[in-house]
Amino acid sequence: MKSPARMIIMSHLSDAQEMLNMMDDHKFADAISREINFAKYVLCMHGTRIMKEIDPDVDYKNFCEKFPEK
Repeated sequence: MKSPARMIIMSHLSDAQEMLNMMDDHKFADAISREINFAKYVLCMHGTRIMKEIDPDVDYKNFCEKFPEK
């Protein structure tokens, strides 16, 4: 069955986050999970224009403002 690439990528990133929940080092897992969430954020913000050049520093700043670390 064919599915949009964006959906497949998001699904695999979510699966990786679920695997992180099994790690004993929660601080390390939280840092990895945040990186995965940023990748998802970029996909959501630019998913239809995935080959467009972006400034990741600007996107990361916006991500941090919308989703501050706990």
